[in-house]
Amino acid sequence: MIFVSSRLAFIFSLNYLLKPKVAAITLVFVYFYGKRKMTKCTSQGRTFIITESAAKRIAFLKSKESSLRDLRMRVSVLGGGCAGFHYVFDFDGTMNDDDHIFEHNGVEVLVDDLSLDLLTGAQLDYKEELIGAYFAVKNPNAKSSCGCGTSFAVS
Repeated sequence: MIFVSSRLAFIFSLNYLLKPKVAAITLVFVYFYGKRKMTKCTSQGRTFIITESAAKRIAFLKSKESSLRDLRMRVSVLGGGCAGFHYVFDFDGTMNDDDHIFEHNGVEVLVDDLSLDLLTGAQLDYKEELIGAYFAVKNPNAKSSCGCGTSFAVS
């Protein structure tokens, strides 16, 4: 785990200014620039962002369910789904040798090394909409996705 300075985080977030969705840019900028202590895995250029909304929801779930208190959220990518790969969100009490820990406001999220290859630069968010509330991943590596948003393809 490397702690990246706010200057490097600011440079990283500038790359996102080229993306068309301004709301996501703001979340990335607030997370990177507003938070002086930021985590990044030891492999250069492999980041995974946890938004404030996702961190709050994970903390809420852990506070309401006593069986989750000692667990970390795990985000992984498995083969399958209608587009080739799909995201899996669960709580896990084991830490594997190839796991990377990403932290935001005391909330830790595990991502295994193989999944991180497909999630580098991705953003975990929690959305509340009229159709429901859910965890979502904004993944710059996904070249296409299915209608449900949980399955994606890479080129």
